[in-house]
Amino acid sequence: MAGPRSKEPEEVPYTIKAAIFSCANFASNFPNQNRILNEIFDEKNLEFVVDLEMFMNDTARMCDLVLPITSWFENDDIVGGMHPFMMRQERAIDPIGECKSDFEIYKGLSEKLGLSQYWVKTPQAFIDEIIHNIAQALQNPQIEEDFKRDGVARLMPPALIPLQDGKYMTPSGRAEFYAEGVVVNWPAIQPSFRLPVDMGFAPLPHFEPPYEAWHENPKFAQYPLVLNQRHSRFRVHTTYYNVPVLREMDPEPLVEMNEHEMARRGLRDGDIVRVYNDRGQAVLKVRTNNAYPDHTCNINKGWQRHQFIAGGYQELTTEHVNYRHYNCSFFDVLVEVEPWNPEKVPPRSIEEHDGKAHIVKGGV
Repeated sequence: MAGPRSKEPEEVPYTIKAAIFSCANFASNFPNQNRILNEIFDEKNLEFVVDLEMFMNDTARMCDLVLPITSWFENDDIVGGMHPFMMRQERAIDPIGECKSDFEIYKGLSEKLGLSQYWVKTPQAFIDEIIHNIAQALQNPQIEEDFKRDGVARLMPPALIPLQDGKYMTPSGRAEFYAEGVVVNWPAIQPSFRLPVDMGFAPLPHFEPPYEAWHENPKFAQYPLVLNQRHSRFRVHTTYYNVPVLREMDPEPLVEMNEHEMARRGLRDGDIVRVYNDRGQAVLKVRTNNAYPDHTCNINKGWQRHQFIAGGYQELTTEHVNYRHYNCSFFDVLVEVEPWNPEKVPPRSIEEHDGKAHIVKGGV
């Protein structure tokens, strides 16, 4: 696997020979998809790959085994999010067929590995322990009482204004214009992560251009469009990509750009085009959308590879880490769009649609 994330990563040997993916469509939601498929899923690097999944998405299609799991309608769980509430998720139906929950599968695997001492509690007991620990951390026992009684608890006061007490998570406790480090996490119950000056981070407010999507980047002459990756109302990341009623309203992936960019390339609505850069390509139809400014285009997030004529939108993205928010910037991407030439880029074959996965009944 590639070494430290940098502009020039060093190659190091793969020490991990097997992997289990769960709770994420890794091959579809992470950037530089060609590198993921050609390196991480290469049998010379990972010899055995398993996915715990409900559907045959991009990740499942690349795995050796797929263990069918239950949906959120079949599990007792706990749900939080980008809001001040913690909610109980109650099972609505019994598991269908031979599906098992992630909890059951990992518990069974741990027992086979002689690690059953970590799985002596039930899911309900783990939920109660989590709520208890949150209530203690926030010094608010009412959270635990409300959750036990109502199945939902508010974690923050209704009228909370962040930092209203004037106490900042800085060494001085004040808002610092000169800061030897950058706090990227809030609220205080999360660990504050400070990036020191000696790692090359300037302590004063300043502008830094994007890693790639910038008009002064030499690549801009060859790839003059910034690719956006808008979240669609019809999906949550990649979830629901295969729901028939949603596909009636949103049937296929599209690349969108304004009428000026369409005219520059001699394109009309419905034309099949190739979106490409030096990392990969996506072949799909184009549509005019004047909401996007000049030198930009958009492919909605969440489509799977088999839903494109060839390639896929995550082939275009870069795995470069933006240290300001410690994630990859999926919109920091340069591309070009041209009419599709099927002789140059043939459509996806049946073999590529099928992948290599095998379904195993009954889980572990």
